[in-house]
Order: sequence, then C-alpha cells, then structure tokens
Amino acid sequence: MANLAKVLATKPELDLQLCTPSELTAVTCTTLGLKMVGLAAVGHIDVAFDGCDSITPNLTALKSNGGIHFFEKLYAQNADQYVILAPAERLTPQLNAQVPLTVEVLPAATATMMQVIGDHGYQVTRRVGQQVASFARTPNGNDLLDCRADRWENVHEFNAWLQQQNGVVATSLFENVITTLLTFDHDGQVNEYRKDL
Repeated sequence: MANLAKVLATKPELDLQLCTPSELTAVTCTTLGLKMVGLAAVGHIDVAFDGCDSITPNLTALKSNGGIHFFEKLYAQNADQYVILAPAERLTPQLNAQVPLTVEVLPAATATMMQVIGDHGYQVTRRVGQQVASFARTPNGNDLLDCRADRWENVHEFNAWLQQQNGVVATSLFENVITTLLTFDHDGQVNEYRKDL
C-alpha cells in the first residue's frame, strides 16, 4: 500500500478522495501530501486496494499479519471493487499453512476461546505486541488469537464455526469478498485474476 501511495502522490491531477482502515497507511499518505478522509465522510468506495498474506486462485485470502481485518472487511463491504495486490509467490493452490487464521475476540472471551479452539484441534496463541512488553490489541481494544493447522484444507468450516462463537468480532479469512487479484513478480510481470461474485 505504501508503494501505491507513492505513485498516487505523483498524480495530483487525479483529484482522488482517499480513505484507509490502516493508521499506518494513513500516516504514510498524509506524509506524502495525499488528502485523507474517513469512511463515514466517503460512504461509498469505488475501488479499494489491499494486500494479503496468502491467497488461492478462487480469491480466498488470509489477511492475518496486520490484525485489522474487522476494518478491512468494513471497507470491502463499502467498495464496488475490492482489489488485492500481492507478490506472485503468495498465490498458491491452497492457503499457506505458515500463515495463521487470526481471530479478533473481546478480552472477556479470550481465555474461553483459546480453550475451545484448542479443543477443536487447532494450535492457538495470543498475539504479543512487537514494540512493548504486552499483548497486541486491535484499534477496538480487542485481543488477537493466531490459529494454526498443518494444512488449511478445512479452513472454511473452521472459519464458519469461529464466527458462531460468543465474543468473536472478526476473522482474517476473506471469502467471497475479493473481486480482483493483481500479482507481481521480481521481473515486474503483473498478472490479473478476476472473480464474478
């Protein structure tokens, strides 16, 4: 997203209204002189761009590392097109098992959710903050639980089960949301994948 912002900053003639769910991206855009507005001020998004950690040819993705998937899904819901930009190696036949499925949970539900996820046969850890000696918190003040499996062959069923659990706010699995994927390799080759929703 930072690279996209740098390109947009060189094209002021486009006169775009820009918004982002990421506080870090917002700071980058503002530093580059781009005008940012909130989602409430925009209301509707023509095209939303985002990245991902792993994606399949049917445009199912894990967007776990940023931990703001609640907000990313909110922006995706308000967009006519939701376009993922990703390095070519992130597109694989199955979701990459090295990438966790991350669950945002209310703090009061954290201990219970860790227990039931473990009982469900998945490894689960509470995410730790990178810069301070504390657990990571979302902008909503909630906890992040990273769930892992040897393979993500049952990820859809697991995700559906998670979404039914009390205290779960959102998960990092994006299904039936992405309209376009643009991959790029080290030689600058760009490939486009589209899905009719």
